[in-house]
Amino acid sequence: MSEILRRLHQDHANGLRLLAMLDRQIETMSGGKRPDWDIVQGIIQYFSTYPDLGHHPLENQILTRLRSRHPAAVEPFLGLENEHRQLSDTLRHMAAVTQRLVPIVRATYLDLLRSFVAGQRDHVQREEVEFLVAARRLLDAGDWQELDSAAPKIVDPLSDPADSRFQALRRHFASWDGADGAERRSNEATPSG
Repeated sequence: MSEILRRLHQDHANGLRLLAMLDRQIETMSGGKRPDWDIVQGIIQYFSTYPDLGHHPLENQILTRLRSRHPAAVEPFLGLENEHRQLSDTLRHMAAVTQRLVPIVRATYLDLLRSFVAGQRDHVQREEVEFLVAARRLLDAGDWQELDSAAPKIVDPLSDPADSRFQALRRHFASWDGADGAERRSNEATPSG
């Protein structure tokens, strides 16, 4: 598999894990309890920085290559660049709201968080199921080699222990994954009626 595809799939997997963590914090707030603000703010900061610097540019490069090689096949994905901009705008708004949370009505903030989680999940799902599948099918080894060599050498800060901004998220990844895995195994073991 191309290095660029491996990176994008890993970024999507990390993003979905972060969204699951944010869902739990939303549930906590919905229940009237105090969330772990380190996690909420860390997730918002992560989505506010890394995707625009390291992830979306790679997808945009693939989109550009697909557009030049297979113009008809790229039609369903022409909105991805706009989705990237909209997600970034939403994040900037959410980050500003998070900073001013005290005077904001809780329900409004929870709706904002839920909307972000749903939109981000839909976006990742579309890229994983449609866009990257089409790119893998339509681009040849030479295309991937060129894309890999042109890809920026930006490291995902979640995998960089020297990046202190996301230490709380890295610490919680294992426990969140463990809890999610235990919940999935429990649901799989429960017979459906």
